[in-house]
Amino acid sequence: MVAVLFTDLVGSTRLMSTLGDVAFDALRREHFSIIRKHVERSGGEVVKNTGDGVMATFGSGWSPGGSGRWTLTGGASGSWASPKG
Repeated sequence: MVAVLFTDLVGSTRLMSTLGDVAFDALRREHFSIIRKHVERSGGEVVKNTGDGVMATFGSGWSPGGSGRWTLTGGASGSWASPKG
């Protein structure tokens, strides 16, 4: 069994309109870099970029700790956090 993670840069269309193409592309590259770092640190592999997000997989030995929904918080120094509620 494999776990699959999809990420999304929330509000990306609005951000692109506000920031402009060049600044938004820099932000998107930083987003991909942060996600890749945390996915790999957690034993996963980024399979592909999906425009403003990524698709990553984790091997059969990986577990999110009880919740299928997780959030990366705190930017580059952040950590995976289970949603409240």
